[in-house]
Amino acid sequence: MRGIILDVDHDPKERERTVIRVFLRAEDGVHILRAPYEPYVYVIPYGDPEEARRKLEGMEGVSRAEVVRRKVRWKERDVVLVRLKHPKYVQRLKERVEAEVGECREHDIQAERKWCMEMGVAPMDGVEVVEEDGWIREIRPADVDVRLRVAAIDLEVYARDRAPDPARDPIIMISYVDTDGYRVVLTTKEIDLPFVRTLESETQMIAELNRIMKERDPDIIMGYNSDQFDLPYLKERAKVLGLRLPWGRDGSEPAIRRPRGGSTVDIRGRMHVDVYQIVEFMAGIGAINTFKLDLESVYEAVLGKKKVKIDHMKISDEWREGDLGRLATYNLQDAEACLEIGLEFLQLYVEIARLTFSNLYNATRFSPSQIVENRLIYEAFRRGKLVPKKPKEEIVRARLRTTYQGAFVKEPVPGLHERIVVFDFRSLYPTIIISHNVDPDTVNAPYCSPEEAYVSPAGHYFCKSPKGLIPSMLEVVLQERFRYKAEMKKHEKGTRAYKVLYAKQQALKIIANSTYGYMGFARARWYCRECAEAITAWARQYIKMTMEEAERFGFKVIYGDTDSVFCVMPEGWGDEKIQEFLERINSKLPPPMALDFEGKYVRGIFITKRRGERAAKKKYALVDEKGRLKITGLEYVRRDWAVIAREVQRKVLEYILRDGDVEGALRYVRKIIDDLRAGRVPKEKLIIYTEIQKPLDAYEQKGPHVMAALKARRRGKRVDVGTIIGYIITKGGGSISDKAELAEFVEEGDYDAEYYVNNQVIPAVLPIFETLGYSEKDLKKGEAQKTLFDFA
Repeated sequence: MRGIILDVDHDPKERERTVIRVFLRAEDGVHILRAPYEPYVYVIPYGDPEEARRKLEGMEGVSRAEVVRRKVRWKERDVVLVRLKHPKYVQRLKERVEAEVGECREHDIQAERKWCMEMGVAPMDGVEVVEEDGWIREIRPADVDVRLRVAAIDLEVYARDRAPDPARDPIIMISYVDTDGYRVVLTTKEIDLPFVRTLESETQMIAELNRIMKERDPDIIMGYNSDQFDLPYLKERAKVLGLRLPWGRDGSEPAIRRPRGGSTVDIRGRMHVDVYQIVEFMAGIGAINTFKLDLESVYEAVLGKKKVKIDHMKISDEWREGDLGRLATYNLQDAEACLEIGLEFLQLYVEIARLTFSNLYNATRFSPSQIVENRLIYEAFRRGKLVPKKPKEEIVRARLRTTYQGAFVKEPVPGLHERIVVFDFRSLYPTIIISHNVDPDTVNAPYCSPEEAYVSPAGHYFCKSPKGLIPSMLEVVLQERFRYKAEMKKHEKGTRAYKVLYAKQQALKIIANSTYGYMGFARARWYCRECAEAITAWARQYIKMTMEEAERFGFKVIYGDTDSVFCVMPEGWGDEKIQEFLERINSKLPPPMALDFEGKYVRGIFITKRRGERAAKKKYALVDEKGRLKITGLEYVRRDWAVIAREVQRKVLEYILRDGDVEGALRYVRKIIDDLRAGRVPKEKLIIYTEIQKPLDAYEQKGPHVMAALKARRRGKRVDVGTIIGYIITKGGGSISDKAELAEFVEEGDYDAEYYVNNQVIPAVLPIFETLGYSEKDLKKGEAQKTLFDFA
């Protein structure tokens, strides 16, 4: 039998033995296959290993124990591998073992993950299985072409003028769509649209959704914020109505877990993917460029598409006396948009699941550090190394109190520059880790002398051999990533082959770029402050060396930051001089470190700090030969500025950098100020977006966003931690906070023009003009007397 592993767990009905269940999607449907298993822990004995083994074999729940050789940090040791009858014995055994026998390791890694690693197969892998009566006799990786069915659902709830409560507020519409073209909206009102199915009651709607789930049998179920809202609400509403949601492939209901105050929803044998979780992650690493994370904004940012939008506060009004066809279309398009966005990123998370030996449910909820750690757990297993324990809370607190020096930043030369060339190091931190064998098990280790080690500028030394776990992992990660990137060039963009290769390299990029941060993360198993400190020290050394060499070579260095060097190229120099410089630097770097040419720019501006003479770090804008702007560190890329501020700032940069027209930039800003004061600016350009980061009542200082949210809550709008709200500063009296209102409650023209002039537009562009010698007074009414060439 051949198929794709959807999920792996252990049978909850088995109480005294462990039976692994593999949910396998084959051509003829989904099969639940079983495999006997004995989960394990390791014990590092306090005394004689053989004596420890005998003692362990007599403990409750132990099936067998044997003395084996494993690496504990840098040395091989005799440890006891303890096989258990059932996972329920793990915690009981750990407490007794650590009191009497030795240190327990790997007790907190799930039995199903251990089974996958031992079998050499991961969730979402294609496999070939030899089975007999549903029991797995053999399983191995295989090329499998089986298509998964992916579905998305969305709910609309009737809760007029209040936050929805499943104990009282009914579901009025449920949409379901899937990748085979099935699309339906379930409701209780007659609506003359081909995709609408009318039922007699809410109870029948939910029962019909259960029937659709069974008939369509999707492998992956998506929703947008479905962890926090749709699925918990649907499950609770079904319970109120005396129904179940038997969506698990074993007939179980969705399980709601509540880690760290939120909720996640797990469905056995089907992968529940909350697309909002993916969007948050991708926005966090800069892969999605949008300030708002609502479905409509993300749909447009990711796919360039628009959909029907109805404000949540008005859904109940639409249901009572509005356009039901529009409401049904909105509900359907919510599910369709969610599905399309989810599919855009699905292959990436398939690759993350494979790399981390985790199911898709977990992979789509991992932070970058969790992705790194889960990959390292597999790498440790593969190399026969024991996984470090998770740190206790007091250790975490102690780690959080420690600091170390970060990256080097050379103050930029403020003002306008031309003929700019930018160099940057290829994967600087990962290649430092590899080339200097930076690892928790090689740092200041007793098995080598400083003469046999790489000595960092921070004073720590790292043994040159054997290769550490983290540099070994990164070496493979970078090699594989570059291989996939080279292979991508052989395929057309948009093809299936190209998308798979792109996802593979992107998953590896996340691991490579997150490993340095992981080693400095206080909750990491492989935490190493000395490693993180050494990495940044070497980075400072190499970038300073590069800048010094650039000056000697004939460039003028105008800025340096972490892994990039910005230079002005002498007039008349061509690309051959750039190549000559690269060869000079790369001959001085230990492999696989390398300096790359990032690009040439016609003109750039480096911003002066407000009311000061020194330049601001990481605040610059460049324009290339094709007129494309690159903007870094300015308000244009921040979410908490109104659209008008970002729009004006970008336009000013275009005037100055593309056109060389400072006077035009000044005239433009003055016109915008006039438009604001005349009430001509539409309200959508005045909305300021901010995330609610804690419960509203927990805020001691009630800033504008908090006051706007509190007012909205009093009107019945639901505002949770993590909600991104959009507010406008209105004309009313009182403080700025008092005048803040959610945009949906503000009429056109009801805005405080002077606030937007003095707190949004002017601050967004004044640093640019101050760099060129202009003041705030010049922006508001002064005459431009200078040209671009006065500042170049």
